[in-house]
Amino acid sequence: MSDLYSSKMFRDICIKLNWTPISSSSQTEKSDRQLLLNEIIECRKIGNFDISLKLAQSGLVYYPNDAAILDNLARVYQKLNRNSEAINVWKSILAARESNPRFKKSALRFILKDDAAFTDFVISNSKQHTPIDPVLKKLLDLSIQKRRSRDYDESMEFLEYAWSDSFSHPALIDNFARIQFAKGFVFRALYCFQLLRTHSSNKSFISAAENFIEQNQSQYLNQLNKDILIICHEYEQLAPNRFVEIQSFIDFIDYRLELRRNSPHSSQLSLFNIALFNYIEKNNIVSQVSYVMYFEACLSLNYICVADNFYRLNAHQFDQSSQLSAVNRLSYLKEVLFPSCLAEINNQLTNLANKRDVDCRLPDIESIYSYEDLDKKCISLMEKFSSKNPELTLAIFDKFKKAQFLSPPMYKISGAVNALLGRKDQAIADFHKYVSSVDGSVNVSELSLPYIRESSFILENNLKEKIYELLDRQDYLSASNLLVDHVLDRGFYSILKNPDLISLTFNHTTFDVQTKDSVKRELAEMYADINFFDNFIDHSESLIDNTD
Repeated sequence: MSDLYSSKMFRDICIKLNWTPISSSSQTEKSDRQLLLNEIIECRKIGNFDISLKLAQSGLVYYPNDAAILDNLARVYQKLNRNSEAINVWKSILAARESNPRFKKSALRFILKDDAAFTDFVISNSKQHTPIDPVLKKLLDLSIQKRRSRDYDESMEFLEYAWSDSFSHPALIDNFARIQFAKGFVFRALYCFQLLRTHSSNKSFISAAENFIEQNQSQYLNQLNKDILIICHEYEQLAPNRFVEIQSFIDFIDYRLELRRNSPHSSQLSLFNIALFNYIEKNNIVSQVSYVMYFEACLSLNYICVADNFYRLNAHQFDQSSQLSAVNRLSYLKEVLFPSCLAEINNQLTNLANKRDVDCRLPDIESIYSYEDLDKKCISLMEKFSSKNPELTLAIFDKFKKAQFLSPPMYKISGAVNALLGRKDQAIADFHKYVSSVDGSVNVSELSLPYIRESSFILENNLKEKIYELLDRQDYLSASNLLVDHVLDRGFYSILKNPDLISLTFNHTTFDVQTKDSVKRELAEMYADINFFDNFIDHSESLIDNTD
């Protein structure tokens, strides 16, 4: 096919579209198909989605069912917020036996990480009632074998091979759900079995699903209730009714979205919804509406840049109505409110500069064309004065609040400055807003440090995961050593002397989750065993002696 259209097809397509090629590869010795693909990709990368789309559609006239062109067509659809069309294209790639396995696997992963498409995919597999093909049985047996030996990634690969070979069967969902359960994603496992029980016509799989739900749902929901209760206490929200099935938790998410819409000015409510979303993400819970909940919570807190970036990355998780609403709101903010927001901030800072006789205006204001530019300039301005003029830094931050333009890093800087000034309670409150936004809940934060750079000490997710692994193996000494080594590597020596941390020797099993001390509550949740605290304290005390 490529020989037939060599050096002509690509040129003709570009001429018909009145388009001058921009990809560098267009000047090299490549096939028409490769020239076209490079151009499609390059146009998509620079944001010229309309041309990228037209190029892909034109290419399919010459190369019908070409997996590479179809894959790029789907990616452009997704960029254009036409998610249903993107998913349909990926489904067609997955269903076509002649498609390249690499593109079939890529299509599968797009489908599995889209909550709506994932649900449809599980239902479609569950409804199949054909006998198991010998090839499929071999792949399933290998997957089950790897799962039982705890090689979960390899186990999943065999399922991907099966789906990439265009197999569809309830047995695939059964094993997929068990892999999710083994990896700790219990909600997703229960969700799959619920769909399998509802939509399968195979009595054996229905019975297996019912047994799994009966054995695991109650214990999981008990833990889920406890987790959500902790988050509710942290953000002073009313606890929900006990979750009696996973659908009741999905209904709770819907309720939280509606509650925010009815109480748009409650910051605690919005912070809770952000923490809830992060919990949902961390635990691989299926909930399309949670993305809308997070987006609207960010907007209610005036985190415009966060909301904008989040939508760009996750637009495919929004249904058509929510997409339209989000685009309209962001467009209004960018096109209508941005000039007045910029002017208000500039006026506020100019007045402050005149009053304090210090130049604390936004630098190069004429180069600020977007909220993203504005956010960077505002953060940079706060950082400029944070160490040499902390009081002015807080005054600047106050101006941003009055102009209703904020972002989590601003709260981080404000918290550090308040810590430097000895205002511990306000520092805690600011760090709380910062960490809640980036990680969902308050982590170990240094709250009484003499140096501003140390006041932003936060345990990163990868470090927490390593500590969790050691605790799961009951290796409390190694877990404590890992934390202390991290403290020393980062130079946060004074955290080892923090009385809030060193005096923490309570037994987590009797710990009152309603305590108002957010540091203690987070530590209790994170490390979960007094043996760890004993080892940590012993180790840190010896290190304190050494550092002294």
